[in-house]
Amino acid sequence: MKNKCLLLFLFFLYITQGHAQGFTLEELPISAIVEQGNAGDVASQYYLAYSYYTGQRVGQDFGKAVYWASKAAEKGDAQAQLLMGNCYRDGQGVQQNALTMVYWFTKAAEQGLGIAQFELGNCYFYGNGLKKNPQKAVELYRKAAEQGVVEAQYNLASCYYNGTGASIDFAEAIKWFTKAANQGDKNAQFNLGVCYSEGKGCVPDLQKAAYWYKKSGKAQTELSRLYEREEFNKDVQEYYRQVQRDAYLGDEKAQIIMAQAYAMGIAREQDPAKAIEWYMKAAEQGNETAINNLGAIYLSGNIVPKDLKKAIFWFEKGAQMDNPKFDYLLAVCYEEDGQYEKAVEHYSKAAAKEHVEALRCLGDCYYFGRGVEKNLELAARCYYEAVQHDDDYACFLLANCFLEGHGVPQDYEAALMLLKKAADRGIVPAQYRLARCYQEGTGTKRDLQSTIHYYTMAAEGGDLKAQEALREINEELERVMRENGDL
Repeated sequence: MKNKCLLLFLFFLYITQGHAQGFTLEELPISAIVEQGNAGDVASQYYLAYSYYTGQRVGQDFGKAVYWASKAAEKGDAQAQLLMGNCYRDGQGVQQNALTMVYWFTKAAEQGLGIAQFELGNCYFYGNGLKKNPQKAVELYRKAAEQGVVEAQYNLASCYYNGTGASIDFAEAIKWFTKAANQGDKNAQFNLGVCYSEGKGCVPDLQKAAYWYKKSGKAQTELSRLYEREEFNKDVQEYYRQVQRDAYLGDEKAQIIMAQAYAMGIAREQDPAKAIEWYMKAAEQGNETAINNLGAIYLSGNIVPKDLKKAIFWFEKGAQMDNPKFDYLLAVCYEEDGQYEKAVEHYSKAAAKEHVEALRCLGDCYYFGRGVEKNLELAARCYYEAVQHDDDYACFLLANCFLEGHGVPQDYEAALMLLKKAADRGIVPAQYRLARCYQEGTGTKRDLQSTIHYYTMAAEGGDLKAQEALREINEELERVMRENGDL
């Protein structure tokens, strides 16, 4: 992405209206911004503070950064207060001082600034400048995590996973690990692999475990370690010899472990046929994990050729156990196979039992008229139900309904609220759509700072349209700055 530093700079600092002669800060020479800062303009003061802190447009000078940040911070600017906290934490431009650091982080956190809430949470968690209080840390991590601060999402998940500052709650840990993992946090991705591998807070799912291990980049060396168990605490090969013996004696848990070993090549040569053989032995005993993994193997085509008929066969067996997850997976198979009416049938069964992904997918069927008569009102209702179950992607879909007036009255305020919620939780299409709203003034004032902020998030998430939009904005800004002699 061209001139990424400039984009990040603008993301934090771009001020769109209200400066001398109608110019933005980016268009003004530094001397003019200094003059405005000395006259008490808070935006100019923070602009200068951040410029000296990062060394952009001026030479890096932490002393001057603190000078200007302190002026803006005293007037209540939350970003300046955060910067002051960082400087006192790291000893940049001032002597390190934990108490003063806490003071400024608290000021910014009280204004609802997510990253400041995260930093203050760390102070409570580690006892840095404050008495250790893990419960208070969890409270602050949650506030920041709900605003999409990835570090806070990871720390909050870890607290629930380890029972630090909160009761152990693996399901809640998975929820927040997933949000952080979707934003690219490698540790969260790895920990999700652990959860799905060991069935902590979820039904064990080797396919999901393998997916997150691979995303984390820690797959092969850690897989062997994860399949060790405390009760054996021996050499891995010896452990697997014992597991294999138990598997031959009919222990379904051991059969699943052997299947996973052959599927992933753990302490054995990878052998998909033997993996399937062991899964089938456990499945014949009615083991849901084995049935799920057999269906997932044939649906994904990762270790054997993809075979929707075989995937459907196994998921149908699971559906007989009255688990809505299997109806959802059946629907996915039928939809991929073009059997849309059957897909709707099984999405409906799973949705009736409040399976969130099924609710969302059923909404798509009504929205596009796949397997059922097109009905935008029912589509919006499905999306709404999924939103009530805290489904982030459904927030984006329902927002689109409000934007376009599809199935609900057109309501820009509701649309923007939902888009922001989804965007701040890492939903890339929502980030792109929200950026367009700010750029075009759809339901809100045009706001270049917010436009760049959300385009940047979407671009970093791989959205090509967002990358192109940023390139065009950046080129236009460079042209204006060149004409004004600032480049």
